[in-house]
Amino acid sequence: MSIIRDDGMLVARYPLPETTLGMSGYILFTKYLKEAPSGTYVAETSPMDGVRRVVAYRRVEGTPFIAVAAADYEFLIQPLQQTALRLGFVAVVIIGAAAVVGWRIRHLLKAQELQSAQLVKALEINEMLLREIHHRVKNNLQSVMSLVRLQMRGQEGFEALSSRIKSMIAVHEQIYKNDAYAKIDAADLIRTVVCSAVSAHDAKLHVEFDLQSAPVSADKATALALLVNEVVTNAIKYAYPDGEGGLWIALTVTDAHGKSQLTIRDQGVGFDVSASSSGTGTRLIEGSVRQLNGVFNFQSETGTTLSANLTLG
Repeated sequence: MSIIRDDGMLVARYPLPETTLGMSGYILFTKYLKEAPSGTYVAETSPMDGVRRVVAYRRVEGTPFIAVAAADYEFLIQPLQQTALRLGFVAVVIIGAAAVVGWRIRHLLKAQELQSAQLVKALEINEMLLREIHHRVKNNLQSVMSLVRLQMRGQEGFEALSSRIKSMIAVHEQIYKNDAYAKIDAADLIRTVVCSAVSAHDAKLHVEFDLQSAPVSADKATALALLVNEVVTNAIKYAYPDGEGGLWIALTVTDAHGKSQLTIRDQGVGFDVSASSSGTGTRLIEGSVRQLNGVFNFQSETGTTLSANLTLG
């Protein structure tokens, strides 16, 4: 008894073969299977051991396998009645074995298809739930911002707090809009946060971007958004008091381990880096860089430049 794949490779045999066997060039494939999906023939020389055999075969419908049974020719031509009985038995065994093998294979294929469909459906449901979660978080943050606006409008720190909340909203918006639950594109996030900050302060700034696409993990995206928002907001408020000027923002991938270089430069009035106070903004920048496993420094020459080496992955 043998099971042969339709490319001619022997899959299973009893008795067990001593070596693997390719039968694509054998008469079963070159002639008989082309003529009929099932039948019998006399093999003058078995490809396995050279013995003359009577062979019965059947292609298992709906599968890539052929069931084969073979018996020694000399044994079969003994007394006619015995031969006929044995051939009948062999035929029944072949048909039964082919039916069992075919049923089992089809059952396994159907089970695999059902499992695959269930996994696809479960994945779609999970993605829908995650999308809904991020959408609701974004809406909740917008509600918080509305409450802050009602409670703090006109008070010191209102604009800074509002801008920080907007940068957090941008993270969840990027996640659910792009179905990027594990990682999002840092370049898209930076561009969104910068444009939001400029628009919120009604600043007439010309912003030039030079951003390489880099994946940032969802748990680090908020830290990156807050960092960019804080530096850009400081540039709008202090570098260009009249609200007009320019910003240059670059993101460069430095290696394959998630390291990236973020640079934000203005050409404003500048400030004394050594005399900068340890206010909320400075602490927020330091905390964000720490969450991104990075280091940063400010340079104040013909404007102010932030250089930060960050781990986004």
